[in-house]
Amino acid sequence: MSDPTSALSASSAVRTVNRTQLSMELGRSRTWLDQRIATDPDFPILQRGGQGQAYAFDLAAVQAYLQGQDTTASKLPAVTSQGRLAEAKARMAEMDVSDRMSKLVDVEGMRALVGKASGDLRMILDKTVGELTRRHGFSVAVEREIAASMGALVDDLEADIGEALSPGNKRLLEEHPGLN
Repeated sequence: MSDPTSALSASSAVRTVNRTQLSMELGRSRTWLDQRIATDPDFPILQRGGQGQAYAFDLAAVQAYLQGQDTTASKLPAVTSQGRLAEAKARMAEMDVSDRMSKLVDVEGMRALVGKASGDLRMILDKTVGELTRRHGFSVAVEREIAASMGALVDDLEADIGEALSPGNKRLLEEHPGLN
């Protein structure tokens, strides 16, 4: 006949933990543990969770089971505070890059847009000079002079915008320090 006190001492040696506690004890994420439970039918579970019941595990049994496993999943590095910090820094760096990328302008697209806009502006100014000449009776020489002035104005505008879109534009970088 078995001794009831030996059964009691054996049951008290079992350290029962829930999923969160088990993941912390193993140095693994809850996601890793949940995936392992879902995909490993032999994973030692004292009590499956659900309908208000929490999962329960024998910590020693799980540790022994994982030590006996020779799988890639059990060879993954443990999640440590340094690892979590490195992951957080990497995510922050990715968000910073994403933020900076959202501030960038498609320079080639802008140049094409400026080229089209300046062409349209030249056409409008040419029509305007012709209309002014007809309405006010300007001579051909005056019409040419006005047209040349308007053309120079558009040329200067194109040059200023082209300079603003050029790589390494110091004035633009000084006015918008977040771009460098």
